[in-house]
Amino acid sequence: MLVGSVRKFMKGGLSPAHVWSSVVLGFLLGMIPDYGASAGLVAILLLCSALIRVNAGLFALSLILSKTILLLSLPWLFDLGQAALHGSLGTVFLNLSQLPVLAWFGFERYAMVGALVAGVPLALLAALVINAGVQKMRLASADLQVNRKFDAFVQSLIGRITLSLLLGKSAREGLGSALSQPVPLFRWKAGLIATSLVALLAVGAWQWAKSGLKDVLLPVIERANGATVDVDRLSLNLWTGTIDVTDLEVADPSDLSVNLFSATDLRVSISSVALLSKRLVVSEVRTQEARSGMPRTSPGQLIGPLIEAVAITAPTSDEVGSYVKDAEHWLDRLRQVQALLKRWEGMIPAGSESKPALGSPSYQEWLDEQIAQSGYTRLSFDPIKDGYWSALAVKVSVDSVRIATFGDKDLTLLAENIASNPKQVGLSPSLKMNSEDGSVGMLLQLDELSGAGANRVNFSVDGLDAQSALLSLKPSISSRVNGGQIDFSLDGEFRYAGKGELAIDLLARLRDSELTIQRRKIPVDEFEVPVLVEGTFKAPKLRMDNKTMEDQLKDLAEDALKDEAKSKVEDKVKGKLFDRLKGLIK
Repeated sequence: MLVGSVRKFMKGGLSPAHVWSSVVLGFLLGMIPDYGASAGLVAILLLCSALIRVNAGLFALSLILSKTILLLSLPWLFDLGQAALHGSLGTVFLNLSQLPVLAWFGFERYAMVGALVAGVPLALLAALVINAGVQKMRLASADLQVNRKFDAFVQSLIGRITLSLLLGKSAREGLGSALSQPVPLFRWKAGLIATSLVALLAVGAWQWAKSGLKDVLLPVIERANGATVDVDRLSLNLWTGTIDVTDLEVADPSDLSVNLFSATDLRVSISSVALLSKRLVVSEVRTQEARSGMPRTSPGQLIGPLIEAVAITAPTSDEVGSYVKDAEHWLDRLRQVQALLKRWEGMIPAGSESKPALGSPSYQEWLDEQIAQSGYTRLSFDPIKDGYWSALAVKVSVDSVRIATFGDKDLTLLAENIASNPKQVGLSPSLKMNSEDGSVGMLLQLDELSGAGANRVNFSVDGLDAQSALLSLKPSISSRVNGGQIDFSLDGEFRYAGKGELAIDLLARLRDSELTIQRRKIPVDEFEVPVLVEGTFKAPKLRMDNKTMEDQLKDLAEDALKDEAKSKVEDKVKGKLFDRLKGLIK
């Protein structure tokens, strides 16, 4: 029964529509260099082969013929694909590669494009020639039956196998009737069965994504983070495009005793349509009990990074080192921020494996080396390849976040246009943070990533404990302040390209505190410290407005002396008045 069903499924007609579809589908399927990179094209060709009653013999013959042509001419096809992608057809394939489903055709591979450019005309030509021969044979079918040589071929083993593949069971009933027998072009029952199988595979993939995704994805996330990542449950719902994570704890690689981020529940909604174009578009992010910088229940462990960190040597700076304790540590962090932004934009080359410019003397040498290492089928056209799997979070809003630095303040985070390649999408990433009581506010606009101009930063925080806030400064400065609160604000522009220019105004306002000046403790209602942060990421400089500070210190000193003099005068007046009154009483 199974054999009969298979033979019935393989049975196809010999009408022009059957011949053309059989030859073209088989030829194109055989011309695919890498089936994994062209999964979308393979799926469509196989689906069409299942829905159309292709002739199994012609289909197999075309596939074998085209695969032979591909293997013999692969270097030539690679050169043809390279010429097409770097020439006028490059824009056409670039636009096609961005469309849903077509993005899975493998248009980024040089060999695949060359195979399509050469394969489509060859497939049409082969279909034209074979169809002409088949139709001529059908017209002369009556004469063929009385031909002794042909009758001998029919009785032979090879003849029986060949005719069975080409004509199915109808070959036994006479070649004349078999060659002229009308066969429907489409097989709806088989199509329904194929659709059911696809549905079953989708259900199986859904069940795997709900239970087995954690084991596959978690090691990759840990390597990308560089430290332990704990997750209770991680699942993907293919129908709704949502990723659900419960009890997430991401250890901080620089301090394994705290979490870089943690949340009891995290839901990320991803556009399913964008996945058909090999893009990740996050439409919504929701969290519960999000925290950052909080202690872990158990210390994490360092894990080999997925991407090696950039080696950074932070130079000393007298301007910063004069005020800030552990200045080299903070300078190192500043350089890491610059390196992160450069890597985000893709300005840092990948080292010795970076691709030379097209047409440069070393380009052909590099290309030959890559072909020797990877083969013709794996080399890709960068403008198309770099556009795949780009991630974009249009709007991410997280409420009630608590960060250890800000104590028990409930913060609201809003991130917009967070893209893996902002310049490609032409959008500037931004991050906003505000507290419910209005004491914390931040805006970070990264226009340089999209090529729109300099980056903008604005940050303010009110009511910081003065003693805690000044711990990072040298003791010679922090020891002069006793008690009080500090309001801190920062506003300006910066660039990370090149050396990284800085132009940021910083203002620290000390309130309700006490300053020690020349061994005198002077009460302070309000004292402002204006600072200009300039220079570069490599050597930042702090320029204080000395005149403003001197004027404030002078006023404080004068007020303190006046208060002290007033107090002494009052004490003397009170003393003399007391003596007079005492004499009068006597």
